[in-house]
Amino acid sequence: MRRLTDPRALDRGGEPPVVIPGAAAPAAPVRSEDPKDKDNTVKVTIDLHRCCSSGQCVTKAPDVFDQDPDDGTVVLLAPSPTAVHQPAVRLAASCCPGRAITVTDTDGC
Repeated sequence: MRRLTDPRALDRGGEPPVVIPGAAAPAAPVRSEDPKDKDNTVKVTIDLHRCCSSGQCVTKAPDVFDQDPDDGTVVLLAPSPTAVHQPAVRLAASCCPGRAITVTDTDGC
């Protein structure tokens, strides 16, 4: 008999997963019904020579920006952020004291 310690684990041998009575079902991923959330209609670029390592971008859009642990300069995590993140990205660009962040629309408008 197999033991299953993680209720989310699936049997890789083609058998159905083992069900543990009383175990919580794994949470379904949150999916937006808004099709705009899947659109990547902007491109973000960084000019590292202008970055002054203030970290404002990270505080405004932490899913898109991070800081290099060595020198504090911006690290771009998502060069084409989804629509959900775009307002925060635009705010980060406007708050950047070095004007190192550029947001360009790519949807043709």
